[in-house]
Amino acid sequence: LIKKIIQLGMNADNDEIIVDFFAGSSTTAEAVMQLNVEDNGSRRFIMIQLPEGPPKDHYNSGIHPNLYLSDFV
Repeated sequence: LIKKIIQLGMNADNDEIIVDFFAGSSTTAEAVMQLNVEDNGSRRFIMIQLPEGPPKDHYNSGIHPNLYLSDFV
């Protein structure tokens, strides 16, 4: 599905830059790489994933907040 969406928005040169602001599992990056292999394209991608932060009740859990931050660095 992601590959199809990328194909619909492409120009004929196959040299776009695709930006994904929800890059959690890198599905978009995988789709871009597959398309590049299939048609010898030179698309590039920028993946951005903002940290979600610790759960709201982490102060009551007894776990130090820095342990949560280390998961996102």
